[in-house]
Amino acid sequence: MYKTIILFSLVFSCLFSCTQKTQTISMYFPHFTGKKYDFIIFQGGHPKTIYQGTIPQDGKFVLTIPKEYAPYTGMSRWLITGTTEGGGLDMFIPGTDFSVSCESSQPNESNIIYADNGKNKEFNRLYSSSNDILERYRQALSSAATDELGKQKEAYASLSKGLSAQGDYISQLTQICNVEAGFGTHLLEKEHERAANVADFIRDQLNWETLYTSGHWNAVIDSWLYSRIDVLKDPTRFTSDFQKIASRIKSPLIFTELAQDIASRLVQRGDDDYIGYIAKTVVSSGKITAFDGPLAFYIKGTVGSVAPDLVFKTGTSSKSNKMKKRTISINASGKDFVRTILIFYQSDDPNSMETLKQLSTKYKTIKASGTRVIALSADSEEKIFNSKIHSFPWLDTYCDYQGVKGENFQSYGITGVPTLFLIDAEGKILSRGGSINF
Repeated sequence: MYKTIILFSLVFSCLFSCTQKTQTISMYFPHFTGKKYDFIIFQGGHPKTIYQGTIPQDGKFVLTIPKEYAPYTGMSRWLITGTTEGGGLDMFIPGTDFSVSCESSQPNESNIIYADNGKNKEFNRLYSSSNDILERYRQALSSAATDELGKQKEAYASLSKGLSAQGDYISQLTQICNVEAGFGTHLLEKEHERAANVADFIRDQLNWETLYTSGHWNAVIDSWLYSRIDVLKDPTRFTSDFQKIASRIKSPLIFTELAQDIASRLVQRGDDDYIGYIAKTVVSSGKITAFDGPLAFYIKGTVGSVAPDLVFKTGTSSKSNKMKKRTISINASGKDFVRTILIFYQSDDPNSMETLKQLSTKYKTIKASGTRVIALSADSEEKIFNSKIHSFPWLDTYCDYQGVKGENFQSYGITGVPTLFLIDAEGKILSRGGSINF
């Protein structure tokens, strides 16, 4: 009897999964027949076009959410393509089937009709209310109308409190839009206070699952980095904030994309040092399966880690016919220097050459302080490499002509130049970035 029940359950489960329908949106737009369109959903910072088609003569068609994304709850974009006038519709998908129709040739908020999905109109209402408060606040701020300023601050605080209490997707989305506009839970005049309020909201209240499907992923991450790094300039708070955020994100997919996108942005900004501050949290999270691409920054050449020795191939061995390797130790203990500046550069990169020029100008002072300079080039041609090195006042300049795919570039996780490291006598990386303050 026990085995029969199990078998019946398995058969029922199989039948259910085999007959399960994909999620659909029934559309009716008769004035747009013959128009081509894309249907897009949002997954982190990468919009995904999941359906393309042409509106038939009767104006009726169906948008389908593929099974790998269904049931999908989040924002979407239906986009008219191949025309100069363009057009389209951003709409919330509630995780269930619904329909949208508009019999007007000029769709707008009043004539687009949703069936079995009232959340789109609710979002429009909340978004308009929030925008109205922000606009009145800005006007009061510019005209120094103190009473009106206080009134709008109270209205915004009340709205924010209500959105947090409601807690549904549309309320969370409204809060996300406010963060993108530069505001957290309160309206504050001083940039420092405003940045702290935004960063605190992102750390403590932001729903990362909602953000992932909102279409505002990139803007919110940029806002957090701007608040914590550019305005507040506090690595300790940056680190503790990220630890709290990491603990709140349960999805390995979302956490992996967040860690990857933060690393990419920090490198682009020249704030590589901040990667080292959060590397331990990222690596120990257990949520990332492969540290490749930008994620490699968390395990290669991070601040606080031991700098890898440099390895160069020097020629073939007469016995094995294999390339010999020459190793240059980064550890400076017992030598006539106590620190090392290691710079990865490329000869045809203007930023690289400007940084090398600055190093050359200050080299006497750098050397006198007990600091050596080692330069590694990403050049692929010997002629180009040799055309520049004569101007460098230090002797240690190398190139393996393999570019960023070379062994040393890979071991330090270099994807862009210039990248500079300051390394102490024991080989510990003290800083990493696009420049060094001398």
